[in-house]
Amino acid sequence: MREENQKKKKRSAGRWGALLLALALLLASCQGPAGESLAIGSSSTTAAVSAEEDGGSAGGSGSPAGDGSGAETADGAGESSGEAGGSLPGGELTVHFLDVGQADCTLLVCDGEAMVIDAGNNADANTIKNYLNSQGITGLKYAVGTHPHEDHIGSMDAVVGIWPPETLFLPQVEADSETFRDVLHAAEEKDVPITRPVIGQTYELGGGSFTILGPLTDYGDNLNDWSIVLKFTYGDCSFLFSGDAEADAEGDLCDSGQDLSADVYQVGHHGSSTSTSPEFLEKIDPDYAVISCGVDNDYGHPHQETLDRLNGAGIEIFRTDEQGTIVASCDGQEITWSTAPSDSLTAGEMPEETSLPFETVDSVSEDADYVLNTRSKRFHLPDCSSVGTIAKSNYQEFQGDRQELIDQGYSPCGNCNP
Repeated sequence: MREENQKKKKRSAGRWGALLLALALLLASCQGPAGESLAIGSSSTTAAVSAEEDGGSAGGSGSPAGDGSGAETADGAGESSGEAGGSLPGGELTVHFLDVGQADCTLLVCDGEAMVIDAGNNADANTIKNYLNSQGITGLKYAVGTHPHEDHIGSMDAVVGIWPPETLFLPQVEADSETFRDVLHAAEEKDVPITRPVIGQTYELGGGSFTILGPLTDYGDNLNDWSIVLKFTYGDCSFLFSGDAEADAEGDLCDSGQDLSADVYQVGHHGSSTSTSPEFLEKIDPDYAVISCGVDNDYGHPHQETLDRLNGAGIEIFRTDEQGTIVASCDGQEITWSTAPSDSLTAGEMPEETSLPFETVDSVSEDADYVLNTRSKRFHLPDCSSVGTIAKSNYQEFQGDRQELIDQGYSPCGNCNP
């Protein structure tokens, strides 16, 4: 899949034929023997009625794995000791990037099992419920809340309440918000165990699997960098999800020695210039990029810098703000899409001011050679865009030689490459 001839194959006009074949295989797989437990129901109407009227798990066993009310585990259910990839699975993976405006919500369905990564804003509950019902989803094996910001876990309480997953992944950080408390309460009510991510752990979904890549360290007040980062592999195809992880967390991932390469990259932080640093993008080396953002959003996403970086690398771009919900289908060898890539490189309008959930420094002193993040141990050029995201409590200016900082244990920012 990483070969150049494979790239040409994926982009050929035959992608639609492959999609039709894959859909036919999916329909056939849903007609399993009586009593077989599938995440995809044979009747989406029945699933919708059950989910909306009963407020419980629509179909399936109705009882998630794990004991205890909202119990936390270190490594979670569904762990696989096998390696990701290997022989071709012979089924189908579909990845649905839902249009939930300025938010994230992704549904993965693999060989009859389903999971969600993030769940939009609080106001997106009906949109998400209706979409999952339309796909015949009757149960979830996993749910991942990448980090506790409202635009990623806003409707996770609704998802947990209707389709209690066997395992709910949340990072080892909390937010003092009603939204976050709602998620914890829903998990407790449905006896869903909360699992904290452990780097390198692999979990199976159908014939595919995903591996936890981040977060790698304590990122203090920057909840974006606490994002759970995972890579999903199905046969020869792979997808990378990094939540809102920004340049510091991306730099740590690049330095970790983990395999970040993927065919599809869900662009970090809705296309913000604080993410998708050059080094990180080079490590991923994707063929396709999907940006989940809202029309006329308040943050100017996607930023022009990000669009230019993706386009300059020859990556085909998909955008929910322009194209609505986008679906990628994979048979283990090829990836086909529900729509053609976007031909637009138009960025959102940058607002005059954007607020962060913590206090930052307004300006950098003229005599500063570098700016340090004392918590992440990264150093930046004074004009780096990441400087504006450093919490004031972690901010320090430095005058001196670059090597001095490296000797003190600091690493260069992967965005500005000081």
